[in-house]
Amino acid sequence: MTGSAASVARYIGKAERALEEARLLLGNDKTEGACSRAYYAMHDAAHAALFATGDETQDAIIKTHLAEALSYRGSNALVAQAA
Repeated sequence: MTGSAASVARYIGKAERALEEARLLLGNDKTEGACSRAYYAMHDAAHAALFATGDETQDAIIKTHLAEALSYRGSNALVAQAA
């Protein structure tokens, strides 16, 4: 399995687990938790689609998340260096 195929499979698995958890939470009237898990199911499915089409690479994810994390902490100088 190629790196991209492995990434697709990993993200699809994460999406399926999150969707299963969302259904369980919704069945127990835990709507906020269900919405959160459903959001992550969609998020992970979108990542899988991007990997499957070649529009996303592991390096791009790391760089994006690093920039977001640093920006969230107010480290704008570090964000400029990471970009």
